[in-house]
Amino acid sequence: MLSSAVLVLAATIGAGQAEASGEDHLKPFDVFIGTWCFEGALPQDAPGTGSKGDKGTACISWKWLYGKNAVEWEWTCDFAGKRSGTKGLIMWDAASEQIVGHGVSSDGTNVHLTAEFDHGITLGVATVSPDGKKASSTEVFTLPDPNTLVYQIKNREGLPDFGPGQLRRLK
Repeated sequence: MLSSAVLVLAATIGAGQAEASGEDHLKPFDVFIGTWCFEGALPQDAPGTGSKGDKGTACISWKWLYGKNAVEWEWTCDFAGKRSGTKGLIMWDAASEQIVGHGVSSDGTNVHLTAEFDHGITLGVATVSPDGKKASSTEVFTLPDPNTLVYQIKNREGLPDFGPGQLRRLK
C-alpha cells in the first residue's frame, strides 16, 4: 500500500515538472526581489501591529523559490516592541491563468491574493481572520528608483486605510 502511494506521488511530481513552468509569468518580480524596509512611526492605528505614533520597522521581502516558479513573500513589523507578520507564496495558476498567492499572518489570518504587473505590482488581497471577519484591499507597489519601493493601499474594506509609504532596499 505504501509503495503504491509513493509511486503515485512520484508520478504526480514528475508530471508537474514536465509541464510549463510559471517562471515566464513571474519574471516581472525580478526587480522586486530583495528586502525593503520602512523605519518610523505608524501613521494611524493598525490592529495587530500597533498604535498611531508607535515607532518601529516594517519590512517586506520577496525571494525566488523552486527555480523561479514561486516567490516567497514575508511582511514583518516591529512597532513599540510588538512583533507581527505575514508569510506566504505567490505562484502561477495555469487553470485560472493568473498569478495567485496564499499566506498566513501571525494572528492566524488567512491571506489570499492575485497579482498583476503594469508599472509595478498590483495585488488584490482578501483576508479572513480567525473569527471569520473578511477584509480586502488593493495594494500597489512601484519602483521610482532601484532603491525605493512605494507602497499604496487602495479600496481597503475592513481594515485601516493607509496612504502611500516608502520603503528602502536593504543592501
